[in-house]
Amino acid sequence: MISRFLTGKTDISFSNFLTIVRSMPLEFQEAYWDELLGIKSAQALRSTRIPWTDLIAQASMSEIEEILNAIADRWAQLRKAKEQEVSITR
Repeated sequence: MISRFLTGKTDISFSNFLTIVRSMPLEFQEAYWDELLGIKSAQALRSTRIPWTDLIAQASMSEIEEILNAIADRWAQLRKAKEQEVSITR
């Protein structure tokens, strides 16, 4: 897959891109993120991602309410966009 990406024949997912960057030496990673973002946040970007299920298990009732409201809002946005897409194609 990497050779196809390097020759411009395919794209890679963001997840695969991060895997590639994380496989590089630490000095490269820090320089890359500093150059890209213009900030010293390489360590924050390299940190291990906590699974959603763990975060939800630790969330308070008010945090769960916020999460559910955010999901409902996003769902409504996606449904509206889908309905508009369908109405345009008819």
